[in-house]
Amino acid sequence: RGLITENFSRLNFDRRLYHAWLASNKAYLSINEGLSDFNIIDDLLNDKFLAISTQLLGSNSVAPLAGSFFRAKLPEQNFSSIPWHQDAQCIDPITDANFLTLWVPLVDIGESNSCLEIADIDIDRGIYKRCYPPGAPYVGMQAPDIDNLVNKRKVLMRRGDILCFHKYLPHRSLHNNSDRIRWSLDIRYQSI
Repeated sequence: RGLITENFSRLNFDRRLYHAWLASNKAYLSINEGLSDFNIIDDLLNDKFLAISTQLLGSNSVAPLAGSFFRAKLPEQNFSSIPWHQDAQCIDPITDANFLTLWVPLVDIGESNSCLEIADIDIDRGIYKRCYPPGAPYVGMQAPDIDNLVNKRKVLMRRGDILCFHKYLPHRSLHNNSDRIRWSLDIRYQSI
C-alpha cells in the first residue's frame, strides 16, 4: 500500500515484520490466519504430527481441523493478549469433537515475548462457563474459575518445540513485551 519505503531484509525473521509495521505508522495488521488459508493443510499431515496425535488421542486415524492457526503476535498489540480459556470454549464448530492442540513456536519463547501460561486440567469438570473478559475480544473463563485454577505456570519453549494439550487445558498468553514478533502455529487434530 506504499506505507513503507524499504524491505527490512537486514533484519532477522522475528524482527522484520515488526519494524516494517513501525515504519508504516502502525497500520492495521493482524496475522492470525487459518492454516487452510495458506494451503498448507497437506503439510499438517507430517508423519511426526500424525504419530503424536494418533498416540495422544488413542485413535488409529486423525485429521487436522479447520480450527488451526498461524499467528504473529506483535509487541504493542494489547488486543493479542489472550485471557484464560480452554480451546473447547472458543472454537464452537469443534467443541464436541475429540481433539488436541499442538502448539509450535517458530521462534524461542520466553516470558518477555508472550509464552503460554497453563494450569492443571480438571477433565471431570469439562468445559468451564465462558464469558468475554473486560477489554478482551476473545472468549475466556470467568474470574471465580480463574481464581480456583491450580498450579499455574509459564511454559518457556525453543523454536520447533511442541506443546501438546487437551481441549480442556486452561491456558492463556500475555502481552508481548519484547521487540520481536512471537510467531507460532496452533495445529489441532481430531480423531476420525
